[in-house]
Amino acid sequence: MCVERCRSLSIVIGLLVGLWAGLAQAQCVALVPASGGASFWDLVRQGAERAGAELGVEVYYRGTPRSEDASAQLKIIELSLKHGCKAMVIAPVGPKITAYAAQLRAQRGLPSVYIDRDVGGDPDGWLIATDNRRAGEQAGRWLADYLGGQGEVLLVRLSPDIASTTAREEGFLSAARAGGLSVDGSQVLGDDAQRIHTYLLGKPQRFKALFSVNASTTSASYAALRHLNAQPPLVHVGFDSSVQLASALAAGEIQALLLQQAQTMGYDAVHLVWQLAQGKTPSGPKVRGLDASIATADNLDDADIRALLSYQPRPAPGNAAATSTAGGTP
Repeated sequence: MCVERCRSLSIVIGLLVGLWAGLAQAQCVALVPASGGASFWDLVRQGAERAGAELGVEVYYRGTPRSEDASAQLKIIELSLKHGCKAMVIAPVGPKITAYAAQLRAQRGLPSVYIDRDVGGDPDGWLIATDNRRAGEQAGRWLADYLGGQGEVLLVRLSPDIASTTAREEGFLSAARAGGLSVDGSQVLGDDAQRIHTYLLGKPQRFKALFSVNASTTSASYAALRHLNAQPPLVHVGFDSSVQLASALAAGEIQALLLQQAQTMGYDAVHLVWQLAQGKTPSGPKVRGLDASIATADNLDDADIRALLSYQPRPAPGNAAATSTAGGTP
């Protein structure tokens, strides 16, 4: 009798464990960034995990070893499927990724939401991203006003293959030129500090300012300008942030930073894709643009800017120096 009862109990326990494992797998959303390690993606992850905690959903996060690596991103998507994720939030590095996500949706009913950039390849996809062209225009207008509509500026491009930064470049070119500035965007200098320094060194006194289009180009440009030590110093408008860049902004070494709503992007994307996973039809447009904000030394203590910059308020005289934590981008 005991043997039969124990055997029946074991079967019931096994069924319950299997059911629990299946439910646990079903409560998983994959978050697939365009790279690993950048502070921007850390902030996106924080927002996504906050949404996951509210929904009772695991956020399965894996970054690629190299930036903009489509093959590595495909492998991470496969890992998330093996992990049991039933929905995906993806920052696609190219149309190959969005086409595969569309295939998964059609063949397996697996929903996805794209973040950060629109690369094409899936006309029915949902997208949450900074309005990158408009953000570039903001930077161009701000710099034109700052310089009084006069002078030549250097545009530090990242790569023609990255949709988000290319849109920022196009927006900046349009607004800066409309504001009276001459813009040199002829070279793709990337995020190589030595290359940026060499380019500037070969054109002494030519530029009054530069605009760098993401966190890595801003860090590289900042390093190049420190080494260049031009007199008068070039005005620097950057994009995204980090501990170093926030400190440079506070010190007046960088004049402005365009800041994205990275945590909002991750938070909203997880909520949206989980609605889709539940078979619901979300309200609102399929393409949702987020505004960028301009941080300067004058508004560092504003609560909204601190929240985006993750920069601590400056202490009163006599207190210990304020510290900053990472903001950032791809």
